[in-house]
Formats: sequence, structure tokens, C-alpha cells
Amino acid sequence: MLVEWPAEALADLAAAADFAPRQALRVYAAIEALAEQPFPWMYRGVEGRADEHVLSVPPHAVFYTINGDRIRILAIADTRRRREPW
Repeated sequence: MLVEWPAEALADLAAAADFAPRQALRVYAAIEALAEQPFPWMYRGVEGRADEHVLSVPPHAVFYTINGDRIRILAIADTRRRREPW
């Protein structure tokens, strides 16, 4: 699968790298591994959002959509820093 990185998602990854460079590398590696995942039915959905999925890379969460052979990264969030729901 191909990974699409909109500017907002790249900014989220850059912000994570500014705060914790090793963790940002773990997030990036997990996204790359996700692109190699041959079992799309195993992706975790986001409650209330039928077409969005979440990848947990504690303490970060990666929100994305799948369209054909493409994964579009929507956001990367540090779950320790946000108290209200996404």
C-alpha cells in the first residue's frame, strides 16, 4: 500500500520529532509496517467514524483512512496531551 502524507500529518510528525525524536521514529516505522499489512480487516476503526481507523503507538495515535491501495494519514496525536475526544 502507498502512504499519503498531507501537510497536516507531516506537521504532526515533525512536532512529535521535536518533542521525542525516538518516539517519532517508532511512529513512522509503525506506519510503514501498516502499509505492508496484508490483512485490512484487522485495522481498528474509530468509533462513530466509519471510514477512519486508528493505529496505536503509545503514547501516540495515528488516525488514517484506507482507499483502495492507499493509506492517507489524517493526524498523529500524542494521547497524553489531549483531554477532549478527537
